[in-house]
Amino acid sequence: MALALGGFAAAQGQREVVVGLAGDPPGGDPHKARGAQGGHILFNLHAGLVELSGDMERVSPMLASSWEQLDALTWRFQLREGLAFHNGEPFNAAAVEYSFKRLMDPDAVRLNSDFPNFEAVEAVEDYVVEVRLKAPVPSFLAVLAGFLVVPPQYTSSVSEEQYALNPVGIGPYKFVSWQPGQPFVMEAFDGYWAGRPAVDRLVFRPIPEASTRLAELLAGTVDIIAAPNYDDLKQIDGNAATRVEAAPGRRTVFLNMDHIAGLEPLQDARVRQAIAHAVDRQLLIDTLLGGYGEPLATLWRSDMFGYDPTLEPYAYDPDESARLLSEAGYPDGFAVRMLTSEIVINKGLEVAEAVASMLTDVGIVTEVVVVPDQVRRNMYIANVNRDNLQPGEVEPMWLANWGAGIPDATSALLGLLHTSGTSSFTRIPELDARIDAFASEGDDAVRLGMAHDLQDYLYAEMLQVPLFLQANLYGVNERLDWSARKDEYVLGMDISIR
Repeated sequence: MALALGGFAAAQGQREVVVGLAGDPPGGDPHKARGAQGGHILFNLHAGLVELSGDMERVSPMLASSWEQLDALTWRFQLREGLAFHNGEPFNAAAVEYSFKRLMDPDAVRLNSDFPNFEAVEAVEDYVVEVRLKAPVPSFLAVLAGFLVVPPQYTSSVSEEQYALNPVGIGPYKFVSWQPGQPFVMEAFDGYWAGRPAVDRLVFRPIPEASTRLAELLAGTVDIIAAPNYDDLKQIDGNAATRVEAAPGRRTVFLNMDHIAGLEPLQDARVRQAIAHAVDRQLLIDTLLGGYGEPLATLWRSDMFGYDPTLEPYAYDPDESARLLSEAGYPDGFAVRMLTSEIVINKGLEVAEAVASMLTDVGIVTEVVVVPDQVRRNMYIANVNRDNLQPGEVEPMWLANWGAGIPDATSALLGLLHTSGTSSFTRIPELDARIDAFASEGDDAVRLGMAHDLQDYLYAEMLQVPLFLQANLYGVNERLDWSARKDEYVLGMDISIR
């Protein structure tokens, strides 16, 4: 019966797909929100000049039909004509220029750390824009895929809060309704340039409890669940009406630390190395993650440009941890608080508690502080007060993740370690300069050396202690033809009904 109902019965003739998410999406503004929950929403509602494939390996035309590189720092894009946003506003070069200026507004909180070397986007004809760069941008087109456009007239007529709650885009689905804590509902856009999606209606429901998401999948009241509990995968695959979909992930999981006003012991590299040696990454993967995951040596994923495979993840070695703590002047260890939320990663509480237990075993007595995910985000992502932090104002260590959207470490370096980064609690001018140079180097051979030097630095300093690469896992109703993507998004254009 569950197979017969699926999520489609509620649609009264429409082809509806219901997706159960682990948390609330952060809104519909593509210049302010993204993250694990937000991308599902934004890349259904919005579109950009180009599109990056789900495996993050190919770039294809989107709102731009073609492009050419005029010189080392200038690209010209021909836009599709006759398109309109969901509210009827015309799409043209002026809309693209407006959207880029809004994304880069220095007086507003924006997720623009991927674009530090973008000088301007200018409308040079009604349907032609030029992108000018301050310096070469490696993987330029893949980076550009993260730039999404908004309608100028509507966006400038409402507050940013109103836009986030009532977004208007130009993607394959248009907004219907949403309030925080409630389902985010979208309907297929008849005027989508690539053709109307096969699925009429998409509903993203926040269902925080993994057990509840599983129960709804098995009952047929949702069609896809994100982040199923690893312990439930056999049950999902064993049910005739459902299956597990998995893809290599893009989200690195690590312990982050406050290096601005944080706990004194954590400012010593030897202590951070002791933490790295105290964590048994493979045990976490085998016992908590069902074997899904890959131990990490640094924030570099193996698919990223310049990855150095000779750097092995720190070995689990409690004796070496004790030696390093003693050498740093903490032979008796110290106490630290570590913040997490349930959904910061899959099994966020269990992973945090297991890591805390391992650290406590070597003398770093770790108290786990559990908060709602929005509290975590407000504290550590785009915290505008970071440079005025007082000791104790934020917890000194926290469980975190970063999902670089392209196979390049630039966004992680800029976002997490550069002084300008939206999630950076590090202030090291020399490191800023090295990151800036890596982000703007156009010669691959030179850049490869920079990548290895940066990985050596990160490996020695352990400014963040890397844990593992998280796999993308979903439970799926067998009535859907859909495969998991490396970029982790559930997009309606990918789904068809069997």
